[in-house]
Amino acid sequence: MNLKVNRNKEEKQNEASKEYVEKERLCEMLKNSDGYFVLLLNGRESASFTDQNLFFVLGQLEVHKQKLIENTGPNIMKIIALIPARAGSKRIPGKNFKLLAGKPLIEYSINAAIESKIFFRIIINSDAEEAEQTAEDFGIEFFARQPQMATDLSPDIEWIKDSLETINYDCDFFVILRPTSPFRTAETIKRALLQFKNNYCYTSLKSMEPIGERPEKMWYMSGENGGHAIPYFPQADTQDIYTYEQPSSKFPKLFVQNGCIDICKPSTVKKWYSYIGFHVYPFFTEGLEGLDINTLEQWVYAEYLMKTRKENNANNL
Repeated sequence: MNLKVNRNKEEKQNEASKEYVEKERLCEMLKNSDGYFVLLLNGRESASFTDQNLFFVLGQLEVHKQKLIENTGPNIMKIIALIPARAGSKRIPGKNFKLLAGKPLIEYSINAAIESKIFFRIIINSDAEEAEQTAEDFGIEFFARQPQMATDLSPDIEWIKDSLETINYDCDFFVILRPTSPFRTAETIKRALLQFKNNYCYTSLKSMEPIGERPEKMWYMSGENGGHAIPYFPQADTQDIYTYEQPSSKFPKLFVQNGCIDICKPSTVKKWYSYIGFHVYPFFTEGLEGLDINTLEQWVYAEYLMKTRKENNANNL
């Protein structure tokens, strides 16, 4: 009986994967000689669209006789979770496995991934000694990160590409869940995935939030150890008032990425050696979802919030 159930689930996964590939093919851009793009629908060329407007148009079109990707539930698509846990944190040594409110930091991300019930595979990618045992304890997978991919200057694309090659790129999406976002929940993950599925012509989804400080008001020093202050934004020749003296309300609304969640396509990694790509869908985090822990001050604040939450839950019982 179990064998039959597993076979049916595998067949549904393969069907969902084929359907997704077909939808992605319909979203492929075909270049004209004049540098514009066209979209093929039902075997005929549609009107030409500029690169700037193409993805907006694709997002609005209902492709004739094609089921939308929303109709393929998350449980029958091949979606994997990648949880990176580098050992060499400088600002908070051993951060990813350090106890936060009585539980290793990484476990908050593992629990959220498991509780979401959407992942085909959950993988810890790490060079830390504790990582393999942690993966075994939770019944998930462990991929050892090579030392050259675990330095302070190593870009994420290196360990991501290595992980995808290990599984032969066998997934529809991969989701990056960084341990530094312990307030991300299973509901956060499901909400982000639904938004990305509804906008599948984008190369990726990245979590972000409104900035707290204006970059136009920022400065850097002329020397490594000090010197005089230089405005980060150079002064335009046509301006009568210095940029850093302008009211903040004059500047455009900006957002900063946080480590809550990234949802990406393996094809983006293969084609452009990038996991984010060139056309990113914004996922706006709510409340504490986007709180990153990268400094000792942030750690103390997060621990206070966790303990307060536990106390409130206990009082409500």
